[in-house]
Amino acid sequence: MQNIEIKLSKKKLIFLLLLAIGFVIISSLFSINPSYFVSFITRSEKVIFLIGVLGTAVFGIASILLFIKLFDNKLGLVINEEGILDNTNFSSIGLIKWVDITNIRIEKVMSTKFLLIEVINPNEYMERASVIKKLSLKQNMKTYNTPITLTSVGLQHSFEDLSEIIFESWKKYKSQSI
Repeated sequence: MQNIEIKLSKKKLIFLLLLAIGFVIISSLFSINPSYFVSFITRSEKVIFLIGVLGTAVFGIASILLFIKLFDNKLGLVINEEGILDNTNFSSIGLIKWVDITNIRIEKVMSTKFLLIEVINPNEYMERASVIKKLSLKQNMKTYNTPITLTSVGLQHSFEDLSEIIFESWKKYKSQSI
């Protein structure tokens, strides 16, 4: 069987990195000088300061992870007769076997669409992850009832192309693995 290989998009990753760095700068300004940002929306300098600290931490971590991913030369996704080899984002779990997949559905959060991959044994997939990744996977489990999410945000394909490839491959390989 032929592998379908989808590369990471360096352009998208650079754009996301620059966006995250921009938010780090803005958030830092909130922390450094909260009184400057007091407005009719919030008059509390403490709230603005906390938003700044939280934003700096979240987007700082995102910047670091995006920077690391930028130099990742592995493929973003590999789809073959065994399953989906996921390397799309920080919480990527590696090989997701076709025989483990019970359902695939689409979810939209804000303007970003995700493929949610439901598996028979979600705990086995979470146990494979490092401690930090496990926190992200547990949050996915709590929010979406599955730890495994795929998106095209860092890939060279659109979400529509990605979902079409995944659904067609699942249909093809699911029948072969029964």
